[in-house]
Amino acid sequence: MALGLAGSTISSPFCESNNCRACCGAFGAYRRRATLCIARLEKESTLAGERERIARDLHDDLGGSLADIALTLEIIRSRLGEGIDLDHELEKMSSFARSAIENMGQTIWSNNPRFDNLASLSAYLREYASNHTCFLGPPPQFAATP
Repeated sequence: MALGLAGSTISSPFCESNNCRACCGAFGAYRRRATLCIARLEKESTLAGERERIARDLHDDLGGSLADIALTLEIIRSRLGEGIDLDHELEKMSSFARSAIENMGQTIWSNNPRFDNLASLSAYLREYASNHTCFLGPPPQFAATP
C-alpha cells in the first residue's frame, strides 16, 4: 500500500523493509559476538584468579618450609661449638625439605585437570592414608568400587 505525503510515497513500513532486516541481523550478530567475548573474558578472569590462588599457596608453603630450613641452619651454625647432635639436626632439615617437596607436589597434583576424576582421588587418598597411618599398624585396605 502506497501512501502519499506532500509529494513523497512510502511503499511499506520501515520495519518490513530489507534495510531494517539487515540492521536487525547485523545487531544480532554483534550481540552474539559480544556475548561470546564476555564469556571468554569471564573464563580468562576465573583462570587468572585460580592461577593467583595456586601461586599464593605455593609461595606460602614453600616460604614456610624454606624459613624452617634457614632457621635450623642458623641454629646449627650458632651451636656448632656446643657439641650438638649434628646428624639429628641435619635429619630435621632433610625432613623439612622432603615435606616441602611433597607439599608442592600435592598442590600441583590437586590443580592438574588430568587428575580431576574419582579414580585419581581414590588413589591419592589411599597413598595419603598409607603414608600417614603407617605407625598405627598394618596399612588400611581399601576396596575399589566401580
